[in-house]
Amino acid sequence: MRVAHLLPCVLAACSSLSPSALMQMKTLDPLTVDPASIEVALILPPGLMPRPGGTRLEMSAARDAHNLAESFTLVSRPSPEIAAPDGGQAVAFALPAEGVARMRAVQSAVAAWPQGGAGEGALGIGLDACLSAGPLAPDAEGAVMIRLAKGSDFLPLVPPMPIAQLIGPSGMAALQPCP
Repeated sequence: MRVAHLLPCVLAACSSLSPSALMQMKTLDPLTVDPASIEVALILPPGLMPRPGGTRLEMSAARDAHNLAESFTLVSRPSPEIAAPDGGQAVAFALPAEGVARMRAVQSAVAAWPQGGAGEGALGIGLDACLSAGPLAPDAEGAVMIRLAKGSDFLPLVPPMPIAQLIGPSGMAALQPCP
């Protein structure tokens, strides 16, 4: 299974990808990427926060009659190399040890499927967010960055753009205050 996609879904809405990140990700195979090396960084405007446990790495695979879809909760970690906007935040996420082990087990299970036939695998990023300080400013921007190998730089996955453009009017209307 060599067909691979990395599908970013920010705040439950998909958006355009950075061309430089797309070029590197064309060779990404969800079955062989080292789960321990995947890191995601969210650059969020003032007033928007990830909900606890709401940042996920989504993995799916299909070949012939075999299908699976798995979701792995990401945990935040310090990321001093990413600058945050004034009043906003840059938060990096990675798989915890149990998530790394579980993703490796899923990769092994899929690799054991009968060979032959067309197959497809995909990775995606999901975020459940909430408002920490009232409605967002109309021009509030966010971005998503990804690191696919230890020691490499973060790549812009979703370049800075207005949150309203990323999630659309219905997504903006659905944002709720943080508990």
